[in-house]
Amino acid sequence: MGAKCLQNKPQMRKSAAALCGNGKVEIGEACDCGTEEVSLINRKVN
Repeated sequence: MGAKCLQNKPQMRKSAAALCGNGKVEIGEACDCGTEEVSLINRKVN
């Protein structure tokens, strides 16, 4: 194995455009609370 594993680089892909509702703050988003269902549950808990 040795140094050969250092040459095994995964392919880098550009991420898709920001997706509102996926729970991840992406470029162009100020926040992302997730789906409406998850957001409602979090409001009841907090």
